[in-house]
Amino acid sequence: MKLNAALLFHEMQLYFQVDYMEISSKCFVKTPVFYNIFFNMDEHIVLVHGEQLEECLGRVHNAIVICLDQVESVPPVGENDLIILNDPMSSKMAFNILNHILEKFQEWETAMLDVLYRKYSFQDMVDLTGEIAGLPVALLDTNFRYIAYSKGSDIYMDKYVTSDNYLTPETIALLQKSSDFAGQEQKHEAFVTNAVEPLVCKNLFFEGTYVGRLSVILRNEVEDQEYYKALFDQAVPFMEELYAQYNSFENVSQQYRDAHRFLLSILTRQPADKRQFDEVMKTLGALEQDKWRIIVLTPGNQMSSMYSSSFICSEIEHRIPGSYVIILNEQIVALFNESLYGRRDGAECFEKWAEVLRVIHFEASVSRSFSTVTDFEKVYFAWQQAVYTEQKTGRLADSSVRFFAPYALDYLADYGGRGTIFEQICHPALIQLRDYDRLHSTSYIQTLYAYLSCNMNAVQTARTLYIHRSSFINRMQRIREMVPLELEDPDERLYLNLSFKIFGRDFGLQQNY
Repeated sequence: MKLNAALLFHEMQLYFQVDYMEISSKCFVKTPVFYNIFFNMDEHIVLVHGEQLEECLGRVHNAIVICLDQVESVPPVGENDLIILNDPMSSKMAFNILNHILEKFQEWETAMLDVLYRKYSFQDMVDLTGEIAGLPVALLDTNFRYIAYSKGSDIYMDKYVTSDNYLTPETIALLQKSSDFAGQEQKHEAFVTNAVEPLVCKNLFFEGTYVGRLSVILRNEVEDQEYYKALFDQAVPFMEELYAQYNSFENVSQQYRDAHRFLLSILTRQPADKRQFDEVMKTLGALEQDKWRIIVLTPGNQMSSMYSSSFICSEIEHRIPGSYVIILNEQIVALFNESLYGRRDGAECFEKWAEVLRVIHFEASVSRSFSTVTDFEKVYFAWQQAVYTEQKTGRLADSSVRFFAPYALDYLADYGGRGTIFEQICHPALIQLRDYDRLHSTSYIQTLYAYLSCNMNAVQTARTLYIHRSSFINRMQRIREMVPLELEDPDERLYLNLSFKIFGRDFGLQQNY
């Protein structure tokens, strides 16, 4: 994390006495370093002794220069900020203190990222910001409703907050009477207002539209306003990104957590309430007829280790609508509503998956689509498909997205079909033909079965079906138009024959041809 002089100086006052400062708060810097002519120290906190101060300020750029001892005259600061200390202190001690200050803000930034990518909570973000601010911090929406307020805000509750978490009508009236009230919602920079009490505020925007405001009540008008402005400049982007995930302040995160909990229960064969799961999915936008998939993610190369598993889960949920991602036994598993993605985005969903996977350097193994997500056996078996696909492809695939379909025959050969849901493992063309037969009272399934049973002999098949040869040829032509079949491929015929052999009863076949 980079600090500006306003953040740094606020913390430095706890440890140092300052003789002089010239700061703009426009320089954002990283780790402290000692001045050395042989190294590039731009955008750093640079510690320097008085006799080298002028030389240092002439060499470095966009740095916060801290002079460890007093000087007779202050040279031009150039493109830097300057703080001159008044009290004697060893350079080593000053270096350690500055590192401690930087670590404090880095820990805060890490905690905010954890909330953004794992906890999804505005309340947690406000609490963390309140802790580092040392004053009560509040987040309000455009209707003056409190989304969250930090610990220590109790002294303001009776005065400014109604029982249903809105700003009191009297306070709203005072704000609206303020001369600059109308213009405040357009401000992108942090600002100070005194309409009610001294406040530092910063607005939140989503796609250019004002959606809310972060504020802190100062103890007095001479409080370090620049510090809180700088702090809010750091905090608000996290809150805006969290808002962008759901287009709302509403507690969508609870539904996501419920979805994660149910998915974990299903895949670990733990009891789960189907009705409650259905309600959660409907809250998240699912419809009864939606198609789903299970997707297993695996590292694609060494670059994958750049990202934590929790970051990857949240990044996918953020970028791909309809995805609910968990970590199961060090494996990243997504339940994906393919239909919902189509309604939200309209683009080809697996092009988006491939795009996201390239960024995070992961690969995906994808099950067949299935309906009725509340049928837990379907969900569980789809997960098995994705795992099997990952095992079969390993690191040899030439695509970041691999599908189960090419390995369905291998699965049948390895596992037979015992304990599986036949629609999820048999040849997909047979499902299409069965559904068409049921809807139109045709007999395409029996026609194809007889043709394979007769070793693709048209004359023998026509006799077996008691139909004219031309009628049989017409049927086969219609079947080929309806479903993709490569009957000249031995593996295709084997897959069809195995599907008929294992699941023939499910198609209502009398297997006596």
